[in-house]
Amino acid sequence: MKSYANVQGLQAIQHHEMDGPIGTFFGNAMDDVRAALRYSMDL
Repeated sequence: MKSYANVQGLQAIQHHEMDGPIGTFFGNAMDDVRAALRYSMDL
């Protein structure tokens, strides 16, 4: 099963607005998300 993260819709939220986990990343997916964020934000 493939998963996707929408980094174009990124926004700041308050901690109390978080409802909890809504999905799971497997393998090195979080590394890929971090790399995409660094690329898109020119970090």
